[in-house]
This record gives sequence, C-alpha cells and structure tokens, in this order.
Amino acid sequence: MGNPGLPNLGGNYDPLGNFIGDLQTSFNQAQTITSPIILDLDGNGVDTISKSAGIHFDLDGNKFAETTGWVGKNDGLLVLDKNGNGKIDNGTELFGNNTLLKNGTKAANGFVALAELDNNKDGKIDASDTAYNQLRVWKDSNSNGLADTGELLTLTQAGVKSLNTGYTNQTQTDAQGNQHLQVGNYTRTDGSTRAMNDVWFATDNARTIDQDIVTVNATIAALPELQGFGNVRSLQQAMARDTSGREHK
Repeated sequence: MGNPGLPNLGGNYDPLGNFIGDLQTSFNQAQTITSPIILDLDGNGVDTISKSAGIHFDLDGNKFAETTGWVGKNDGLLVLDKNGNGKIDNGTELFGNNTLLKNGTKAANGFVALAELDNNKDGKIDASDTAYNQLRVWKDSNSNGLADTGELLTLTQAGVKSLNTGYTNQTQTDAQGNQHLQVGNYTRTDGSTRAMNDVWFATDNARTIDQDIVTVNATIAALPELQGFGNVRSLQQAMARDTSGREHK
C-alpha cells in the first residue's frame, strides 16, 4: 500500500504528467480560465483551439507560459505591443482580464480595457483614436503561441475599420472547451460587421514552460535535475538563482 498522503504512484505511471494530474486533483486549483479578445477574420465566427493541443502562452505575466486554449489559426487576437519589442510577451499585451487599466488594476474583461483607448468616447476605436495605429491583430497562423514575422497585422492590414467597445454578456462554451462570455463586433473596411468576442480560454497552470531561463554553470549542470511545474522552476534553475550556496552544497 502507498502512503495515503501522497498521490497514487501504482500502475502505468508517467512520472511528470500523472504526478501533476494528481496534484490538480488534490488541490483543484490548476484549472482556470483567462480571457483575450478574438476577431473573426475569415467570416465563419470566432474559432478556438482546445487546451489539449498543448499550446503555451504566459497569460498572467508571471514568466511561466501555461498550457492554454488558443485562437484558431484563421482568426486574430487583438494586441498592443506596449514595450515595442515586436513581440507579444504575455497577457498584459492582449485585451482580456490580465490587461492593466490606467489605475493599475486588472480589467474585468477585454472590452473594458479596450474602452479606455476610446479618446472621443464614441463607443468605437477608429482612425480618430490614437490607438488605432498602435493596435495590432495577431494572426498566429502556425499556432505556436509566438508572434512570428508577418503575424502582427495593423488594423488596416487586417481589414478593420473600427472596433466597437460595446458588448453583451452570454454563457457559451464552444466545442473546444473555451467560453465566449462577452460578445461584440467590429466593422470591416467594406462596411460589413463580424464577431469580436472576449473568449475565456481553458488553461492549465500546472503544465508550464519557464520563460525566464538563466545560464547554468558546469557545477550545477553535473548535479541531478528535477523538472519544474506550475510556478516552480526546475531544480537546476532554482540552484542557479540561489545566492546563498545552500541549495547545491
């Protein structure tokens, strides 16, 4: 018999995958939802990808990219490259519940964050607003969670005339397990309107990729390694950051 206080390690056990799964069951806190605004670019509605596809992105800005549902390859995320590095680093550069408002708090949803950019308060972001030329539509065509060359489109390139800041609340979970909770629309340059939804992705905060890797010296590299998970770094990465020297004596 195993220790009743530990996860069941019997049977066909995948050391990392099953252990994380057991932790999720025990603590029931790794599964969450996080939102960004998605634009329907191809005219067939807002499409998403399931969390099970294994796409990673740092939605909450903690330098760990969590496993998450994602935008369909033919639609686009509304983004703002705040630090001008040509990348979309994390969820603070999307429009969702991790977007920081001017008062320093997080937005309730992406439409609330977008409305702050409406200079003349006419209910839309268009060429009369400063943000129109700063916003981008990220079409992640290869679904790798990275803003690759050519994937960040200006609003004009994406065919967007204006983004309407109004929305309605609804409860809809799509076939990929992602929730469309705030529903709005945008106007295209040809005058037609298409869907623009704040989609709450199913995310797994236990299965993550550390995005803040530091160099490991030869001494630490020769020591045993234990893969990190959640917001916990791998053993060698933790030792490389240890200034006391206690962790690798």
